[in-house]
Amino acid sequence: LPPETRLASRLFLLGSPVVASRLARRFGRNPIFRRFASDCGQLLGSPERMDGFGHVAIPTTVITRFI
Repeated sequence: LPPETRLASRLFLLGSPVVASRLARRFGRNPIFRRFASDCGQLLGSPERMDGFGHVAIPTTVITRFI
């Protein structure tokens, strides 16, 4: 970003996965799941790959459940 760009003071993640999904881990070897979810499904089921995203330097609010 250009130097004059004002940075955000807080990051809101609305429904974004922040940890590996139990369902994606469970079905990760299922050929139907692999076909339709492709690499995104494998990423979502891998704790190592999900942890590889790192952290941001600003306060973050994660909203994962909706009513």
